[in-house]
Amino acid sequence: MGPESASSPTVGVVGSGAMGAGIAQVALTAGLHVVLHDSNPAALSKAREQIVAGVERLVQKGRVSADIVQRIDDHLVLAEDLSALAPAQVVFEAIVE
Repeated sequence: MGPESASSPTVGVVGSGAMGAGIAQVALTAGLHVVLHDSNPAALSKAREQIVAGVERLVQKGRVSADIVQRIDDHLVLAEDLSALAPAQVVFEAIVE
């Protein structure tokens, strides 16, 4: 299930550094779909790892339910192409200045 068919809103995030990954994590834990864009595939992969680790820490602290970790794959789209942001109702820019 991708963002295009989702009933919950989709958030776009441009930039997958610490700030972009953090915004994506907050949106995912709120139950939103996220399209995370970066032109660097390695940065996207690292951001996904950071997001999963951050959500797992929240689960360990009892702040979110464990099913959120399983839903990340359904709710997170990693995109190298800006056109993937089209389904987003709002887009955050978090690129290096």
